Amino acid sequence: MLLRKLRQIRGDLLDAIDGLSSEQLNIKPSDEDWSISQILYHLYLTEKEKTELMVQSINYPGEKFKAETEPPEYFLTRNELLQLLEESRFQYVRALLNKIDEENLTEVSSIHPKISYDSLTEYVYLHEQRHIVQIKDIKQKVIS
Repeated sequence: MLLRKLRQIRGDLLDAIDGLSSEQLNIKPSDEDWSISQILYHLYLTEKEKTELMVQSINYPGEKFKAETEPPEYFLTRNELLQLLEESRFQYVRALLNKIDEENLTEVSSIHPKISYDSLTEYVYLHEQRHIVQIKDIKQKVIS
């Protein structure tokens, strides 16, 4: 079920950026707002961080890990972004499918309060879904 959700939401994300050039992806609608490129990079970093958190929590139970999900300010091409998203999704799914002992992941520590394993596995899907709405809004601003 989760893998189907992940596949669906990634398809929705790719649909949202379909037809945009690298230049359009890197346009910031204002100085305060992120570009679509920065949002995509943030999604990559977040998914990568959640994957590492799942794996590290087995090796170092109870320890806290710092989240690094701020996107860079530099230009990224469409292909670079798509490759990063593919890489992070592959690592995330691989971690899910490695049949990690869920008893060791009942509570996972991060900079954020402790969260359950189930919440952690659903987080990436819900987080990506939220940012698709943001991407669609920015897309209307930069294309108009």
